[in-house]
Amino acid sequence: MTEITLGSVALMVLAVIFLFVRQGVRVSLVNRRATLDAAAGASWTLFAALMVTATVLIGATVGRFWQAWAGLTVAFALCAILFAAALALILRAPDRRR
Repeated sequence: MTEITLGSVALMVLAVIFLFVRQGVRVSLVNRRATLDAAAGASWTLFAALMVTATVLIGATVGRFWQAWAGLTVAFALCAILFAAALALILRAPDRRR
């Protein structure tokens, strides 16, 4: 039970940090003249990718799932897809100018 509590607290702390990162990315994109919708979409996609990655890593550590290679492979493939989508949206956002 202690491990689950520590994992949950760590995930909440990371969520707060990732929200600051999301806000920084959004402000940076808006400063580069991207539309608010494009900046918000790109920053939320990055936040989702970071949270999914943190959840998988914390869940694998707390639940000792490092032996479940098939499940971790699928989870990290999802993370890679989310990061690729976030990168594409971040790179494309300044092209959608105000």
